[in-house]
This record gives sequence, structure tokens and C-alpha cells, in this order.
Amino acid sequence: MGTFAMSQAVKAGIGSNGQLQQPFGGLLAVMNEANQIIAYRFVASKGRDEMIAVFEGLKRRFQQQKREMPLVAYTDNCCADRKTVQVVFPDIVVRALLLPLRSVAVAHRYVHRM
Repeated sequence: MGTFAMSQAVKAGIGSNGQLQQPFGGLLAVMNEANQIIAYRFVASKGRDEMIAVFEGLKRRFQQQKREMPLVAYTDNCCADRKTVQVVFPDIVVRALLLPLRSVAVAHRYVHRM
């Protein structure tokens, strides 16, 4: 969940040890069923709290727009991410994403029912 591999290559600024420092640990991106990024955040780590903050913001936006909550989330790390996603979206089904895409995709009721 997120683009943590890409972020390893990004370096900026010289640290106290004289080496280039990594400004962030990864990019957490949430995509909709049309593969559009609907939420993203640069994160320091794969920590649960940072991921939950992104999902809470997304949930607030869905509520403000009077949209239905997502039914399904696809992630490349479903076993580890399931509990994190379900903290904010308790009824969501989390499934394995079989593509090498490192993000979360959500599907809504008007797309399909699972």
C-alpha cells in the first residue's frame, strides 16, 4: 500500500553524517475504480497512524459529498493492510492486488457488488 520502493531512490539535503538524506519513506496513494488518484500523502514510514490519517481524510470527504463509502480495497499487502483500512472503513473488503502497482484502489457500489 503506497509507493515505498520509489521513495528509496529520492534523496535531498545533506545530513549530519555528510550523506544525502531521504526526505520521506513513501507515497501512500489511494485510487478509485477509474485508476484516478483520489488521495495521497508523503509518509515517513509504513506506519499505521499515517495511513489511518489518509483514510480518515478520505472518509470525511466522502461524507461531505454525501457519497457512499467504498466497498472493496485492493492492496499489494492485504494481510497487513486489512486491519488498518478497516479501522476507518469497518465494512470494507480488502483483497490482494495482483498487479505490481503499489497503491490502494477502492470500488463503490455503482461499479459492482462483491
